[in-house]
Amino acid sequence: MVKNPSSQFKISKEKLDLTVDGQPLVKYTVSNGQGLELSVLNYGGIITSLKMPDKLGLYENVVLGFDCIEDYLSNQAYIGAIIGRCSNRIAQAQFTLENTVYQL
Repeated sequence: MVKNPSSQFKISKEKLDLTVDGQPLVKYTVSNGQGLELSVLNYGGIITSLKMPDKLGLYENVVLGFDCIEDYLSNQAYIGAIIGRCSNRIAQAQFTLENTVYQL
């Protein structure tokens, strides 16, 4: 049992030398003190890395992605993004599918 789990979590912020629409690109990394590590960009919430142990206890990145940050900016498939191109853009908060209107 962990007495103070919050003391094991670490969040780091790395400002990258890139901008998107004039806004600085930032990579946040969260780790749990036991080797699990998640890296996310502030551009679409893109998950660039998730390192976790395999069955042998070796930590590997299990996220499909690119080797350099610049490739995410031209990524037409939104690989790793948790917010896609239609985020917050559904008109009148409803859509129709097979003649049924769904209210969001």
